[in-house]
Amino acid sequence: MEIADVYWPYEKQPAGNGSQEYVAQVRRMLLAPACVRCRFTPADEKLARDLHRRGVGLTQIQRAILLGCVRKYATLLGKGAAWAPIASLSYFAAVIEEVCQTNSADSYWAYIHRKLSELERQWLSRNRGSANQSAS
Repeated sequence: MEIADVYWPYEKQPAGNGSQEYVAQVRRMLLAPACVRCRFTPADEKLARDLHRRGVGLTQIQRAILLGCVRKYATLLGKGAAWAPIASLSYFAAVIEEVCQTNSADSYWAYIHRKLSELERQWLSRNRGSANQSAS
């Protein structure tokens, strides 16, 4: 028995098109930064499959996640904004498009990676310090 698509609110998984490993890689990359708290919902999976279907490379997605997280940490550290974690892959959709249209040197992306590590350490250190003060 099969439920007709009209009555099924979920998307069927595509059979054997190679997107499963791609989606798994995107998931791993997305969940790595501390500023991301994502459950990787079916909507995230659909977006990842769409990116795969469009031919967006994993390197471009990784770079978009790095850049988006650097921007998030800069906002959190610079403005002292209230912390709201990144909760979805869709947060990076515009950044992915930006990265796809940009042809930056590898040295720039190495710098962004170092900057992310630096900002994440600062942010984690600041949050640990405030958590310790609240506990006192």
